Amino acid sequence: MSMRKRVLACIVVLSILFAIYLMNEEMANFKKRSSYSAFSKSVVATEGIYYEENRDGEACIYQMDSEGKVKNIAFSSSFKANHVHDIDFWNGELYVLFSLKAVYEGQTYTFYRVGVFSSDLVPLRGSGYVQIDDNETVVDIGEEEGGIYFTAISLDGREITVYLLKWDDIMEMSELDSNLSDKLEDIPYLTELMYRESPGDSFFVDALYRNSILMARTDREAPLAHSARNYEVENAVNNMDTTFIQGFRINASRILTIIAVLFIWLIVLILVSFILRRRNRAVYVAVLAESVLLIIIVGSVLYLRASYKYLQQNQFTLTSAIALNAQMDSMGDLGDIDFDDEEFYNSGNYNTIRGSLNRFISMEGYEEAFKDVILLRVSDGKILASVSGRNQEYASFIYGKGMERLIENFRDYHLGDSFQEIWIEGEEYLTVGVTTDDASAKYALAAIISTDYTNSMIWGDSVRVVVIFGIIFVLVSIILLLIIYFRGADIRAFEKEIRAVGLGKTKVDVPNYLPQDMKSMWTSLSETGKRLEEVNYDKYRIFEAYYRFAPKNIETIMGKNSIFEVKNGDVTTAEGTLMLIYTGDNRSQTQMERVEELNRILSYIVDYREQKDGILVSQDSSLSVLELLYLQETTGISEYAIQFLHRDATDEKAGDVSVFIYYSSFLYGIVGIGAQSLTFLSSEHSWEIEEYTKWFGSLGLRVVVTESIINREDTGEKRYIGYILLQGGIRVPLYELLDACPARERKMKLMYRDKFRETLDYYYEKDFYQARNRFSEIVKECPWDGIAKWYLFDCENYLNGNEPEGEFGQLRIY
Repeated sequence: MSMRKRVLACIVVLSILFAIYLMNEEMANFKKRSSYSAFSKSVVATEGIYYEENRDGEACIYQMDSEGKVKNIAFSSSFKANHVHDIDFWNGELYVLFSLKAVYEGQTYTFYRVGVFSSDLVPLRGSGYVQIDDNETVVDIGEEEGGIYFTAISLDGREITVYLLKWDDIMEMSELDSNLSDKLEDIPYLTELMYRESPGDSFFVDALYRNSILMARTDREAPLAHSARNYEVENAVNNMDTTFIQGFRINASRILTIIAVLFIWLIVLILVSFILRRRNRAVYVAVLAESVLLIIIVGSVLYLRASYKYLQQNQFTLTSAIALNAQMDSMGDLGDIDFDDEEFYNSGNYNTIRGSLNRFISMEGYEEAFKDVILLRVSDGKILASVSGRNQEYASFIYGKGMERLIENFRDYHLGDSFQEIWIEGEEYLTVGVTTDDASAKYALAAIISTDYTNSMIWGDSVRVVVIFGIIFVLVSIILLLIIYFRGADIRAFEKEIRAVGLGKTKVDVPNYLPQDMKSMWTSLSETGKRLEEVNYDKYRIFEAYYRFAPKNIETIMGKNSIFEVKNGDVTTAEGTLMLIYTGDNRSQTQMERVEELNRILSYIVDYREQKDGILVSQDSSLSVLELLYLQETTGISEYAIQFLHRDATDEKAGDVSVFIYYSSFLYGIVGIGAQSLTFLSSEHSWEIEEYTKWFGSLGLRVVVTESIINREDTGEKRYIGYILLQGGIRVPLYELLDACPARERKMKLMYRDKFRETLDYYYEKDFYQARNRFSEIVKECPWDGIAKWYLFDCENYLNGNEPEGEFGQLRIY
């Protein structure tokens, strides 16, 4: 296996292991975040345990058995909401109170709606969005025959309001409009059913409305029975077991992020593979340098951020611990207070402690960070006083396992201060606690801190570090790339010149100033260019010599892209127009005069051939008849033949040249061996046509065409001269193109054209006496009219009783 394949295999394996690690972390993170607390809403029914958890903008509702095995899962997105406030089971169906926050004109509002699920968490019905007073939050829902009752507590805990949602407002899913209205005034308010204010200086902590009775709990009272710790639910939550598919659905947002990261990594992998395949050393160096630099930069940023986060959290927890210690000292000797006294929460001691805690959490900087501050008893973890008012409850139940470990540190390990991570409804918090100075401390003061606050501080400071390292990365990258660029400038110039030589350039542009280590390479390249120039010159002379003898446009008729594709044995059938040029047989010429005449004729043919893509396909050894083939779609051949003859006529040294043009189907091909090849053109009557061409030339006819040519193109002035009979009894009518004749000859033939035609009629009627006399008159006036002379002699033969063989009336070669 090559090194490149080994590198790619290692990268793929590392990618798979990294993906497995991320997936495992996400699943472990899910189990870690599932923590039962007083904030968790749950219902125990015969169909199972129903439990809700608010997670990252989307709430989950689970149906579990008593062992914690998850049977079904529902999501708040089914009703386009992101938070669950309460759940209740009534008449075999689960009722869930959802909420959604939205911004109208710069202000954030909370809207509620009810979703109804079957016992296996299938959405059945629901209500539209409704709203209540902005300063209230719903803590409980209850169902009765009259409708669904919402119990809401004001944010300051001073008021309780019960609202009614009528059953008529619950609709089937198909009728439910899940979209939030664009106008705030279109979202209705719930009907207010009952109102209560808190007594004295106490405030409400919990409330519920059942059977027309409002039950409320203040900070001075014991917890309501419905909010008591349910050990069956706690056991199920702590042992929650999901399948892989369920875990995937729960962590879909994070897994999509993982997939996106892996997709980006796949693109990087493809780019790395591409780079390795290209084998560009300059790119290798650049990518390696940039990768090392990026790893150093990213590693440094992550290390500094992790270190900074650790230090920041420790500093924050230390600061919090110091503040809590000061607060603990300010509350005096707690050992003198009887917290188990039934009248404690109506005493001045409680008012003093609560006032002290309220002032502490209201201090500048603490209100944003501290969500709650509690005074608890270490021995049993019971809350004695708190800002939230959740008194006489167990802290581990209110805030989950993290708080339980904090209390264990105080009770079992006698730590003076400690901090732990806690999870409340899927959201991460920190709890920091301190105890009194004595070794067997009875009381502890703990603060619940939002990690959003600490993380914002961490990122707020580390963003500057990221920016600085980003700038360093850009600057160092520029320096590295410039070094690599200028380091490879000489190689690139040499590579460019080699490429040019490879494309045919022979004159090498050698730089004026050469690096010492590249002089020999440039010298070698320069000598290579000179040698190529010599070879190209020899090849040009050879090609020039061969080109003169190679058939022109042979690849066109054979349907090839190039003459190099034409092989021996290639044969094709094509329809087209064949122009046969009779070059004459003037035996009074010397051999050199004949050669000069043929050179002139060929020069004319080449000019006109190129204008119409004519193909010079065949000629005999004496060059008395030359053949030009024009493919089927070509027209205007007769016009070019006329121009060719006029041009030839202007040459004083030109001989007698005549042309015969006809349209037919031809067989064209290549015969020969590897060392020698010949072209051939053949049609059914090619030998007969060639003989007639010579004969028409001897008669002095300039251009003769068949009737098919007359029908294909505009031939100008013409006259019918008769017909020939080819083998097989094929009659071919013929015409002479008068425009090809010299001016005086053309004028006379046009003048006698009608008389010539009438005389032919006498001839075809076998009135040879009249025909002879009239042909004699034409020949007398036009002594150069060879075809009229032929008819005159033919009439004499018939009058003398000499009847030739063959069909009467055909043009015959004697």
